[in-house]
Amino acid sequence: MDPFRMKIKVSVIKCESYKNIKKAVALAVEQLGISLEAKKVLIKPNVLGPYRPEQAVTTHPDFIRAVCELFDKDTLIYICDSSGTDLGGYTKKALEISEIKPIEKEFDNVKVMSFDSQELEKIDSDSKLLNGIFIPKLLKEVDLIINLPKLKTHTFTQYTGAVKNLFGCIPGTGKARMHKKCENAEIFAKMLLDLHDIVKPNLSIMDGVLGMEGNGPNIGDPKWFGVVLASENAVALDMEASRIIGFKPGEVLTNRYALDLVKPDDLVILGDKGLNRSCKKPIFAKNFSYYLPKFIRRSLYELELNIDVDKCKRCKICYKSCPVNAIDDNGKRLKINHKKCIGCHCCHELCPYGAVEFKGGFLRVVVNKVQTWLRK
Repeated sequence: MDPFRMKIKVSVIKCESYKNIKKAVALAVEQLGISLEAKKVLIKPNVLGPYRPEQAVTTHPDFIRAVCELFDKDTLIYICDSSGTDLGGYTKKALEISEIKPIEKEFDNVKVMSFDSQELEKIDSDSKLLNGIFIPKLLKEVDLIINLPKLKTHTFTQYTGAVKNLFGCIPGTGKARMHKKCENAEIFAKMLLDLHDIVKPNLSIMDGVLGMEGNGPNIGDPKWFGVVLASENAVALDMEASRIIGFKPGEVLTNRYALDLVKPDDLVILGDKGLNRSCKKPIFAKNFSYYLPKFIRRSLYELELNIDVDKCKRCKICYKSCPVNAIDDNGKRLKINHKKCIGCHCCHELCPYGAVEFKGGFLRVVVNKVQTWLRK
């Protein structure tokens, strides 16, 4: 360990219920020893879609309330996000069903808005993937950006946390275009880190009280992890949060590709140290398959996405949101065209009925079972 490397604080607080969330959030931030004085603040929660708080998909409204109460009444607070698609006011609906929208009626200084309706500005970036993208001007107009991720597993990125949550800063169909540019999870992870460098959140506070395990980020199983984490460094927070639920540092790609900047030994854990929470990983978890040639990976390991006709309600959210038009509609049923599919999992993530499922042949199933056994 290099003694001259800068140490990064990560605050970890046990919190088994949202009844105690105000105290837990205040303590997590207090331990970091930072000032939150600001005239304008942007709070970026995880509002993936129209899900109720108890479904553990979105940042819990009580968690957001607790963060709002960290600021005095003279601070103007914007609560904003863009959900997985901008079809038919999807984000607006998500803010209402997740019970986040009503928060603005409880605070005179809070406004809840969708990024999809905000004025945008073009970004000049060194990142080849992100150069020329449009992000809300509001991100540059506030004094502080507070990032509020939800602790969940994820079928595409394995884990979704502070870095991944910033993807919602790209409004509307811009996210689909990013998925089309990013051919695999490795490139996607590097894009997320570049986006993090553009947004530059001042503080990340994770809602890990009620999280999700299994096939997250939306149809996994709710899981009481009972923890709140906070850090000025989003990568450091993700390293500790993913460790708590059982991931090794290199298994989460955004952690792996940031190791030149942040290493596990750089972390100084404050509060409840050494927490461990058992967690079911996504069925799609790749891990060692990243080291295999692509043709072997696709033929022997990766599971295919298919649409269950009995669960499908033909809402066509998957059809309209697919970044590469890989879903066919014959008028009777929707079917995924696997020759076109790039495996971004947008259809799985956005389907409100859980109709998009993972299926595979014998060899794929065997490899997945062996890996599950090895992870125990």
